[in-house]
Amino acid sequence: MDEPHCQRCGTCCRNGGPALHSEDAVLYRDQILQKKHLLTLRRGEWVYDNVQGRVEPLEQEILRVAGKTGSQVCIFFQDSACACAIYARRPLECRTLNCQAPEALASLYAHERLTRFDLIAADSGLGELMTWHETVCAYSQIADVCARLRAGNDPKARQELEAIVRKDINARQTLREKGALDEQSLRFVFGRPCTETLPAFGVRVVADRETVQFLV
Repeated sequence: MDEPHCQRCGTCCRNGGPALHSEDAVLYRDQILQKKHLLTLRRGEWVYDNVQGRVEPLEQEILRVAGKTGSQVCIFFQDSACACAIYARRPLECRTLNCQAPEALASLYAHERLTRFDLIAADSGLGELMTWHETVCAYSQIADVCARLRAGNDPKARQELEAIVRKDINARQTLREKGALDEQSLRFVFGRPCTETLPAFGVRVVADRETVQFLV
């Protein structure tokens, strides 16, 4: 009986980019992977766990290859050719995954995952900004405030959540205006905007730099 082998059908690529592990750090150093190619899923953020098969808050940060704009399809997947743009230097999970025999990937699941701070020095200017953002926009704090807001009309909770959302919006806007980072790179530096992730906590947001409104 033939051993299972990758058919390069593109199914896994269409289902989303891989999470990154310590072995993948060299791809960032060699600029195969750049900020604009990456997405940070922050600790406490609600996400779908492919291995566990359920939606749950993350216990630790996950750094992964981003999807194409408005899609979960891996940013490096070339649909017309059913090929990977970086196949020769693809990340560890891509080299490991065989959809006919997924056990190897499952065993790799929590192996030495990369975080932003493995790629960006914590004492650099950008690293310090990331640390600040992670503190003032922590999902542990967001979860608590959203729970209070859903429980009833709590003006203090509303004010606290508005302050968090404003800090997130303003930090992103400041870096955009300085020309330091584009929108996709900001998803690596700060993770997904709070306006996108709050609905998972039961609160929808309509916001810009001037106004913030919550729908519970």
